[in-house]
Amino acid sequence: MANKKTTMLLILPILLLSLIAIGVEAAAQSVTVTTPADTGTVVGGTTKLDGTAININGTEKLWNITWSAYSANTANSSAVTLFSYTDRNCSALTIQLCLNTTAIPASALEDDNEYVFGLTATLATDATNTSTDTSTGVQVNDSVPTMPSAVQPADDTTLDGGDTDVRINATVVGENTSSCTLTWLDLSPTGRSTETMTHSSDTCYLSLSGVPDGNYEYTITASDGTDTSVTTTKYNVVFDNGEASPTAKAYILSEAGEGIDGMFAGENTGSGLLILILIGLGIYIYSNKN
Repeated sequence: MANKKTTMLLILPILLLSLIAIGVEAAAQSVTVTTPADTGTVVGGTTKLDGTAININGTEKLWNITWSAYSANTANSSAVTLFSYTDRNCSALTIQLCLNTTAIPASALEDDNEYVFGLTATLATDATNTSTDTSTGVQVNDSVPTMPSAVQPADDTTLDGGDTDVRINATVVGENTSSCTLTWLDLSPTGRSTETMTHSSDTCYLSLSGVPDGNYEYTITASDGTDTSVTTTKYNVVFDNGEASPTAKAYILSEAGEGIDGMFAGENTGSGLLILILIGLGIYIYSNKN
């Protein structure tokens, strides 16, 4: 019995050490993104990505490490790989260096305030042994949009002969632009003071159909989605289709930016004045009778 007890006493420490070793190995994949933090800011060419890992044992192993980022508001709506390291020799002493990166390349990401940055570490010899962490709401503030150019139709273009449709088009630098907005200055064909343009690659455009006659002045603003925007000078396009013009009339914009019914726009100006005169005359006659 004494020998059995002695044997058990010798075996128990070995079993405990084995269990501890297995536990440490099982917890080896625990990584955390430290830079950028949630709601942090990233600047291309400057910001370095940092991560931490815990419960890494002392044995040097081969790791595959990937840093990525995406934002649903941008062209980078799917994850973009920023850094990818294969078969990196990392141990408890060197894992920190393995997770850290050099500066993010300038203009690698389109500016936005809602990026998700991800860090994934996988044991090269066991693809199932992996860990991922993310930081959210990260602002990428890397670029300044350029002035929209090559605006079409050209300034002072007149559309007549029954042509009531138009596509207003502008050229931008796509990687520096997140969105474009068209602002009507005095007269609006839609009743809105601003229109959200479609942004695709190096182009922003707005398609309109059934535009009433009128002289429409507007500007186009390109934004980087964070803190910078640029606005063009004034452009105008004239619709002069006479009887072929839609029955709806253009809207005069109030100071508040809302469209006022087109009673005083375009061809209806005379009718509007006549109505005001008749109203005034009625008030005058009613006052004299009393």
